[in-house]
Amino acid sequence: LKASPVTDVHVFGRRGPAQVKFTPLELRELSHSRDVDIVLYPEDFEFDEASDEAIRTNNQVKTMVGTLANWIAEGPEGPSEARASRRLHLHFLHSPVEIYDSPEAPGRVAGIRFERMELDGTGNVRGTGEFEDYPVQAVYRAIGYHGSELAELEYDVHRGVIPNDGGRVLDAEG
Repeated sequence: LKASPVTDVHVFGRRGPAQVKFTPLELRELSHSRDVDIVLYPEDFEFDEASDEAIRTNNQVKTMVGTLANWIAEGPEGPSEARASRRLHLHFLHSPVEIYDSPEAPGRVAGIRFERMELDGTGNVRGTGEFEDYPVQAVYRAIGYHGSELAELEYDVHRGVIPNDGGRVLDAEG
């Protein structure tokens, strides 16, 4: 990204800060990125009983939540207050619903619609029925490390995915 004109990258997670799947080391490495502000949003910091239990009983979760909470207290709250030339926005409790294009440029991504999520008391999430649109110029999917095979569906072992065309599941004949 050094030579890129990209100034803002947004990362969205379906769950809350206590359920993140990256490690404290990965989070710490983010804080050492030069000329990059980490932008967090206080409204994304929701905790339920399962979150509180994980924070009390799991040192990794406690470290992660503590680090993120410190970043909220120390850092810019939005792009207008940013100090660096680039920003990494971390959003929690957002589930993607639709990638949409522009009427002026059909086929070219213009934004993503997310449903706002809430924790259900067990550490899982449910939709709230509230939707937010974010204008974007590019979308990169990064979900998990490798897909899992389901007995009733075709599976591409080499790519670790269920064969699909734009998210629509394909059978053996395509």
